[in-house]
Amino acid sequence: MAVQELTIPREEAVSVEEKLSRRFVARAWLEVDLDKVASNVRRLKAAAGQGVKLLAMVKAQGYGCGAEMISRVALENGADMLGVATVEEAIALRRQGLRCPILIFGRPDEGELEEVVHHDFTQTVFDLALASRLDCLCQRCGKKIGVHLKIDTGMGRLGLLPHEIESFLDGFARCTNLTIEGVYTHFAAADSDSEYTQTQLGLFSEVLWKVRDRGYEPPVVHVENSAALLNRCCEGFDMVRTGIGIYGMYGSQLVSREIHLDEVVSFKARVAYVKRILAGASVGYGRRFIASEETTIATISAGYADGVPFHLANKGHVLIHGQRFPIVGRVTMDMTMVNVRDSADVHIGDEAVVIGQSGQERISVAQVAENIGTIEYQVMCGIGPRVPRVYLRNGQVVSVQRYTFGPGAAREQVSEF
Repeated sequence: MAVQELTIPREEAVSVEEKLSRRFVARAWLEVDLDKVASNVRRLKAAAGQGVKLLAMVKAQGYGCGAEMISRVALENGADMLGVATVEEAIALRRQGLRCPILIFGRPDEGELEEVVHHDFTQTVFDLALASRLDCLCQRCGKKIGVHLKIDTGMGRLGLLPHEIESFLDGFARCTNLTIEGVYTHFAAADSDSEYTQTQLGLFSEVLWKVRDRGYEPPVVHVENSAALLNRCCEGFDMVRTGIGIYGMYGSQLVSREIHLDEVVSFKARVAYVKRILAGASVGYGRRFIASEETTIATISAGYADGVPFHLANKGHVLIHGQRFPIVGRVTMDMTMVNVRDSADVHIGDEAVVIGQSGQERISVAQVAENIGTIEYQVMCGIGPRVPRVYLRNGQVVSVQRYTFGPGAAREQVSEF
């Protein structure tokens, strides 16, 4: 699978809908408003405080929005560093010409460690075996790289436990080709449990003191994710890590809305078919919807393979021409059925909004997530690769990114916008 990015000439001052109809007809698409991404980054950077760096999390293809485009806008508007989960994600950004610092949060496979050294990535380190292997590769290549130590203060995922730090540092002293450029921890409940967050902070402070007592002075110490930053959980650190906030979401109802963020995405699809059915007729697999009266069903060209959550069956809605219509029957892999009742205003080719605004009605990512009992992150990451990403500036389409499949799709095709 490769990425093909199509450029729209700036002089074409026509609407998003007209451009899509004329040049990039798609059964479903995700609109990403780059102006909103930019304003969210600037607001988060201002909230972090004077002199505090901002790391933009762009893992999982920028939470489904496209990592390259989100990265460029974030860097243009104050981000100092990018964060990814895997070496593969980091390499993709380098290939797209991004030379900024990139922090890898996950553990590389053995075969990927040389790429970490070759591309000058900053690697998270949380055990001596990983540090030693990186050091050997650096020595062989005649290079030095920076690393960030990850401390597990209560997340229970990756990281050195507080009692392990001294023995780790004993061994790390032999890794002369690695430089500790950062130390961090990850809050488990910054959105919901301030007491536990303070406990984590206390443990982290003790570990940080031990690191400094050994003569290390890491230039960057970071603990705050989006929830911690927005809830003002702590201050006085060198960098904040913002993920979901960049995309205009808060991640939880318990996160402060004092700082306004704009949701950056709209997920849309075309109406593929409209039919009238009689009372007693069923819709979809398993006959999960049976019409109680004669009604009109519109089929939209997006299903769970595209990112319409399966569990919206018989409980979710879509917007067509500013009206809210219920999803009926099971969401299928490629299509979703909607009961438009007696509306005479719904036709093949019309725009159906799964997430976003239509007229005065709006469906947010948070509303979809709450409706099916999940989190915004999963809804965003669930929007599939066959859905083109359509990028907007000043309300105009500036670029369309498509994922291509099949023979010849091994190379990425990227153009400037």
